[in-house]
Amino acid sequence: IDGFANSIYVAGKYAYFGKENAGLANDFIIIDISNPASPSIVGGVDLAAQVYSVAVSGKYAYLGVANATSGFRIYDISNPSNPTQVSTLNVGEIVPSLYIAGKYAYIGTNFIAGTTCPSQCEFQIIDISNPASPSAVGGVDLGATTVNIDTISVSGRYAYVGKQDAGIANDFVVIDVSNPATPAIAGGLDFSTGILHLQVAGRYAYLSLLVSAGNEVRIVDIANPASPSIVGGIELGVSGQQLRVSGKYLYLLSDTTAGNDFRILDLPGSDVATTST
Repeated sequence: IDGFANSIYVAGKYAYFGKENAGLANDFIIIDISNPASPSIVGGVDLAAQVYSVAVSGKYAYLGVANATSGFRIYDISNPSNPTQVSTLNVGEIVPSLYIAGKYAYIGTNFIAGTTCPSQCEFQIIDISNPASPSAVGGVDLGATTVNIDTISVSGRYAYVGKQDAGIANDFVVIDVSNPATPAIAGGLDFSTGILHLQVAGRYAYLSLLVSAGNEVRIVDIANPASPSIVGGIELGVSGQQLRVSGKYLYLLSDTTAGNDFRILDLPGSDVATTST
């Protein structure tokens, strides 16, 4: 794709890529992966801007874009060779992260001046029940001029947010979204560094962090969302990046280092051990 891939989402026989605005003309790319030995590009869209985040639900792709006036976009992908824009929404800033659950999109933006939610909040909940006319219904302000939300995961009544080390003290934030119109912070943890990616699986949240004095991969017990606790981790010596948990393994990409940049970690209970380095 001749450019840095920011986000990948796999659904069925297709992989959906969001990438930097460089290399191939299209910043949103759809790849047929039905033959893993010979993937092929079947469609895409040139947005003339970086696509930071991609999620797919049904016949729609939801994009977080580096555009301050139309950072959230919805595309009809029922014809993968010709994805078509259905709507855009001005959420006040660019959108580095998003998560789709049911009729809502949970999005994270760069810093927005002001504290009036949802229009001036970095965490926003978007009603997508009508894809042609999405609307912001609630949000939470996370403060400070340098705060960016880089990752979001939603499970049950809670959204789990990872942000840069700015704004409110906690970099890992648990938000009660049971009432989308009035989401509220329920708990969190301060890691004193940015959180680049997270995934929730069962009673644990798995986090990758910017390089710091401590472990760059952390496992957090979220059984009590009001009081999450660190139960494990591993030192990488570099920043962690994308991660994915499947079964008993955690698959991790990290910044370039003298060792491997792709690692597979075994997850026996709440312990973490490197099984492939």
